[in-house]
Parts: sequence; C-alpha cells; structure tokens
Amino acid sequence: MSETEGIRQVLARPGLRILDLRPHEEFVAGHLAGAVHHALTGPVDPGLLEAELPSIFLPPREIPLLVVTNDPVQARAAAEHLQGRGRAPVTGRTLNADDLAVLPPEMVASGTSRGHLW
Repeated sequence: MSETEGIRQVLARPGLRILDLRPHEEFVAGHLAGAVHHALTGPVDPGLLEAELPSIFLPPREIPLLVVTNDPVQARAAAEHLQGRGRAPVTGRTLNADDLAVLPPEMVASGTSRGHLW
C-alpha cells in the first residue's frame, strides 16, 4: 500500500483529528484539510514531545489522531510516544507535496492553521 493510500484510509476514520508536525514552510505550502500545525523545535524524542505536546493541547484520549511529519522515523516515534501516553488510536504518517498532489482537492489546504485539535 502506498503512503497516499494509507493516508486515505486513515482519513476515513470518524472523528479523526490531524496534528501536522512538519516545518512551518511545508505546512503553509500544503497540508491535509483540517490539520492543526505545531512545528517541533528539534528531532522527535520523548522529552521534546512531552514538553511541546502537553495533554491540554491534544484531543481527548479516545479520539483518533493522525500525526504527520516529513520523516517516517519521526512519524512512527511521535505516534508510539502518544500511544504510550494512553492515546489510541494514533497513526503516524509522512506527507510531502507529491502525496498532496494526488489527493482530491477537498482533502488538501494551504496557508496557516487556525484550528484546534478539540
């Protein structure tokens, strides 16, 4: 299954929230519609995620969450960390301009985020 097909399957989950951890420039250029942006200040590690993604920022634990990064290792690490904090289900995926180009226009947005995860 391609990354784009995987993203489509995840996006079909009822109530899904999207947290985009990619750099600001990449997010503004294009992101999944409805995504909330939070650019991390360094490489994904448990200490950084704990500090930069406090529970108050995240949706309730039972709401499905898609974490988007531009690196598969970081996507997996972020999803595993959030699941370890009692969140389920959390899916980590990579996303780039090529992935966005093949998605239907209604699934893609650009510009800054004004939304909330909950």
